[in-house]
Amino acid sequence: MLCALYLEWRTDVVSFRFEPRRYQFAEHGRLEPLDCTPDYEAILTTGELVIVEAKYDPEQLTEVQRTKLALAAAHFEGKGVPYEVVYRSELERNGFIDTVFLLRQYGLCQYTESLLKAAEQRLASGEEADLWEWRQRAEKCGVSTPVLYHLLYRQRLPLVYRPLQFEELTLWRA
Repeated sequence: MLCALYLEWRTDVVSFRFEPRRYQFAEHGRLEPLDCTPDYEAILTTGELVIVEAKYDPEQLTEVQRTKLALAAAHFEGKGVPYEVVYRSELERNGFIDTVFLLRQYGLCQYTESLLKAAEQRLASGEEADLWEWRQRAEKCGVSTPVLYHLLYRQRLPLVYRPLQFEELTLWRA
């Protein structure tokens, strides 16, 4: 599920489906045959199909799993289809998951474009920063937290991901 959240957040992903189909690859050159059902198929803004596998941690993969992932990557890339492995542990380690969980509900809210542009303009001088710094800037500029979080989730402001502190994980309430 966290990989789906990651794919939903990516601005280059138009759509994605979970375990959409089974692939069967015949032996090809030095590649052994493979029968697999990838976790996700994603369509990018370019129209390109990308295969995405979701795994927990690269350190916890068995040798058999590593071999199968490498074989799948080789087969898909041989067909001209990009293949990615997304590791949950990496998304958690850098604070991405906690931050996106926090911001997502605000990213789904509806605001007028004029309100969002005005907020962006007030915050425009801000360079890339973490969530805490953006909250400080928004408070100084008179931009509400829900609007700030919407802009951050929609990637209209440059956000640096880092593990969040407890007070940052607390939902904002009026």
